Amino acid sequence: VALAGASGCGKTTLLRLLAGIVQPQAGTVRVGEFEMSEVDDAQLRAFRIQNIGFVFQDFRLIDYLDVRENIRLPWRLNAALEWTGEVDARLRELATLLQLEDKLDTPVDELSQGEQQRTAIGRALLPSPGLILADEPTGNLDPANKTRILDLLFDQAAENESTLVMAT
Repeated sequence: VALAGASGCGKTTLLRLLAGIVQPQAGTVRVGEFEMSEVDDAQLRAFRIQNIGFVFQDFRLIDYLDVRENIRLPWRLNAALEWTGEVDARLRELATLLQLEDKLDTPVDELSQGEQQRTAIGRALLPSPGLILADEPTGNLDPANKTRILDLLFDQAAENESTLVMAT
């Protein structure tokens, strides 16, 4: 699904509602069978980290961590995610697809905006989430990388049978 509209019309707010980052003033938000307002914060965080990959417009990277550790961040935050050799191989595969394979040990504060954006995309995709929320995921990329990243998002959504919701 593409959310298209002018700046300030609510695209990011809708993505944040779908992720359970903010609660609606009225009504409910349901992702699959999971109703966001019926659980406590810990359950909501666990659901989000296991089922939702969010590419934030402002990346939300941890400056003092390198690319590899920023992509691995969901595993650091949730003990329910088990780090395995398969996940490590997926991280390396995504790094290659994102053209970050030679940057894995680089602190993110030494990266260009485009490299930071691709790192954020890698973090969102690594858990193979059922729902991918992407807030302007190609905003800092050159035309060639925009096409490549859009193709990657569509391919990953299809491969993992995920829903992709993108603000543009």
